[in-house]
Amino acid sequence: MNNKPARLVIDVLNPKKDDIFKEQLKSVTQARKKGNKIIVIDAGHGGEDPGAIGNRLKLKEKNIVLSIARLLHKQLSAYPGITVYLTRKADYYVPLGRRVEIARRYHADLFISIHTNANRKKSYRGSSVYCLSEKGASDKASRLLAKRENASDLIGGTIWAPDNTTKAVLFDISQTSTHNESVIFAKKVIGQFNKLYPLSMDQRVRTAPFAVLKSLCIPSVLVETAFVTNKQEEKLLSSKIFRAKVAGRLAVAIIKYFYGSKYNIYHTVKRGDSLWKIAQLYGLSLQQLTKLNKISKSGTIRPGQKLRIKY
Repeated sequence: MNNKPARLVIDVLNPKKDDIFKEQLKSVTQARKKGNKIIVIDAGHGGEDPGAIGNRLKLKEKNIVLSIARLLHKQLSAYPGITVYLTRKADYYVPLGRRVEIARRYHADLFISIHTNANRKKSYRGSSVYCLSEKGASDKASRLLAKRENASDLIGGTIWAPDNTTKAVLFDISQTSTHNESVIFAKKVIGQFNKLYPLSMDQRVRTAPFAVLKSLCIPSVLVETAFVTNKQEEKLLSSKIFRAKVAGRLAVAIIKYFYGSKYNIYHTVKRGDSLWKIAQLYGLSLQQLTKLNKISKSGTIRPGQKLRIKY
């Protein structure tokens, strides 16, 4: 593919990574005992697969979505009752099936795959949210998008095959409540993204046969944050403040999904935090953060202190 020569890919087990995985599974068990909700955040593409590339700034999808995923991880990690994991933490490729397997092994309560959209027509813009459909896409654009995203394994150079256990538990999603729960969460994301001015939000919950959403009885969505091929939206995506706001809206949608309309977003101060760093993390101005918490810009904060965050 892409005029690349034939090659042999050999997976070599890494004892160190295996130990890390075992430690994470232990942390999952501990989180479960506490009654925490487990969220798995998937930053699309990575490594040899750059994803979509912007026309003007040449931004790569893999870097944009990893930044958003990390910000969302940090924001949610400050919220009690939620434990968060990333399918990838840096610029390397994770096969689509492996991402699904991570969500299954971690007994996730929710799986979110983050992407940017692209189109040859530079005028195309806006955000959209997708759920899995085993029977076909809701429209032609969704079908083409799923085809492109599902081809990532060919670009990444590694085809991951599920084991017999995974095959055995694949099911017709239309016969379970998983799809309905996915749609409920997708609508909450749409509700939050409607407030991400100047983005325009597709109000429909679209469906398509995305390989990465086959997460086995786990409510799952794929979020196309914006068009990296659109000049205005590529510029927005280049801003860390805007990416933090995208992550913030996803965080609000997640918390509302689990805890209902009565929710509060707040940050628990950790060692090394400063008011400026916290404001940056949530895409807020220093003035917004200090005014909301009734402290001065030069005020001091202490570890364990809770600061309100409002979008």
